[in-house]
Amino acid sequence: MKLLTLNVCFGLLDQTNIAQRGSLHYMPQIVSSDGFFSKVRFQMSKFDGIKTAYLSGDLNCWGEGSIVLSGEDSLSVDVTLPPGHYNYTILINQYQRYLESGRPSKKRSSIELGLGKVYHNPDLSQFSCISQGLMELRVAVPKATKKIELLCKGNTIKEKRVKLDKYDLGVFFVNNPGDYAFVVDDKRYPAQGNFSPKNETRKLYDSSGIIYHIFPDRFNRSEQSDGRVFEKWGAAPKYNNFFGGNIKGITEKLGYLQSIGAEFLYINPIFKANSNHRYDVSDYYEVDPILGDMQSLKELVQEAHRKGMKIILDMVFNHSSTTFAPFLDVIKNGTNSKFFDWYLFHSNDFRVYRGRYKPTDKNNEPSYETFMGHGLLPKLNHLNKEVRNYFRGVIRYYAEEIRVDGFRFDVAHSMFLDFFRELNEDFDRRKERKITIGEAWCLSPLFFREKYWNSVTNYYLRDAIISYVNGSIDISEFDTRLEKYIITTGRTEIEGVMNILDSHDTIRILNKFKGSLNRVKLAFAILYLLNGLPTIYYGDEVGLHGGRDPDDRRCFPWEKIDSELLVFFKNLADFRMRHDIGYGGAISCLSNSSWDALIRYRKKDQIRLYVPKKLTKLPENTKDSLVVKRYNTASNYVSAGDFFFTITSR
Repeated sequence: MKLLTLNVCFGLLDQTNIAQRGSLHYMPQIVSSDGFFSKVRFQMSKFDGIKTAYLSGDLNCWGEGSIVLSGEDSLSVDVTLPPGHYNYTILINQYQRYLESGRPSKKRSSIELGLGKVYHNPDLSQFSCISQGLMELRVAVPKATKKIELLCKGNTIKEKRVKLDKYDLGVFFVNNPGDYAFVVDDKRYPAQGNFSPKNETRKLYDSSGIIYHIFPDRFNRSEQSDGRVFEKWGAAPKYNNFFGGNIKGITEKLGYLQSIGAEFLYINPIFKANSNHRYDVSDYYEVDPILGDMQSLKELVQEAHRKGMKIILDMVFNHSSTTFAPFLDVIKNGTNSKFFDWYLFHSNDFRVYRGRYKPTDKNNEPSYETFMGHGLLPKLNHLNKEVRNYFRGVIRYYAEEIRVDGFRFDVAHSMFLDFFRELNEDFDRRKERKITIGEAWCLSPLFFREKYWNSVTNYYLRDAIISYVNGSIDISEFDTRLEKYIITTGRTEIEGVMNILDSHDTIRILNKFKGSLNRVKLAFAILYLLNGLPTIYYGDEVGLHGGRDPDDRRCFPWEKIDSELLVFFKNLADFRMRHDIGYGGAISCLSNSSWDALIRYRKKDQIRLYVPKKLTKLPENTKDSLVVKRYNTASNYVSAGDFFFTITSR
């Protein structure tokens, strides 16, 4: 085994009982490597009192439970990683941070994985892929490389070199796909023969691919006859108030959602719960009575399907509420409860922890693991197969009985990953095609490589788009971030990613741009052009404001709609569908003194999104265009600060 270079920052060490924790000092080790992906073993001494040990870092979005260390004599886990810099820590019993030596620490550790030689693997779509007759190729090279050339019979229409942190990429777009080879600093790869493309993109939506994200308490309230009294619609949202939005209200607005091109409706949790956000589920087989009942859910799904729309439900499996029957049984019966192993208790203190634990609260830890220290959200033990089987049954019920089309998994980056393997086996066995979206807040190299989900909440792309539109990065840096995203995620895999600009967990996009409608329009124009499933958070299309939680969960302003913005969203959706601008070929960026441009290269045409830096004339060979203007200029000119799409023949 080859030892990695490991940079460890030591904090203040608790020297108490170090001997009983073991004297071995482990460092991460490379178990195997194909030259780009290295299987790295993380290992630590085992000592009394450990119930769970989690590897947590930017490699899994700092998840608490997805990567579990285990073993008899010592604890270890193997993780496959591409070149990069990774910060991490080991969490013992969730609340205590440790180093590999078994010593507690306030600091994180880090590892560096570099690239020592040229790497290209045509089996992986990020390196070799065909999309509608255009071949997209990438080769990773050490930074000292001077020259990268492509040998092929096709016509190279775009080539570039992209500088990433630990290596560079040679990127080539080629018409007429076929066998190929590379020459890097006068050495041929492969030495004999040629590579052949083995991957082809598949369109993962039927019409627009647009996701509409609904927070059900705040979208639309259909009148009910049960006498409940709610807050006045449009009043200021608070953490604990209810406005009475319901499932029937969503059904009544399907025609409106269809008019803005929505194909998928992603709905935040609808299950019986104690809060307005419903991420504290009490019963997974009951719709919250405020929202409706199982029949109203069935009617929503049926009516959506009649209109060619699909329903995605938000599944909260990382944790439950403290009023979920199994947790109540544990609180009542302690270790005698048949559900005792459904949760992760680290002491025999069977009281509900109220409030939120913080690492600075010494000697005041919850007796059980939680979601981010929230005592009212106890973490479920997915290491227990009985728990995994229970939630596989929940999915089966909503997939087969209610016929929903997909599932978004809350805090997926913190759930034991065997659950998703087993769930995918269930889908394969039943021959079901379901979209599965994992919540993850970083660009992780793990989740797509192992195919745990076929989509993810793409906060990485969100940050890149906002940074470009706000002017904090230029178009060249945006292009670099796109390439990092593709090489990390996979070219075929990005076709199904849930691309977002805001959500129920973020400040609204209009507030992010300080009220600038033009920047909102540009950000969504970029989103609609990129591969994947562009997402509208309810109300973005009509100018709904919102600050930090809970202000980002305001009521939909049905009586006060920004009609200009709504018309733009309708036109943008129509343009996306008419020209299928979000699919096929490959995307890159250009810039000159007059404009920036994002370009989708395809075999027969090009789609260009221009962002003028000064008064710019529309290209003469434009077949179709979508122009966004603020000023009265000649019809074939666009001012600086505006933007326009063009479709041109090749």
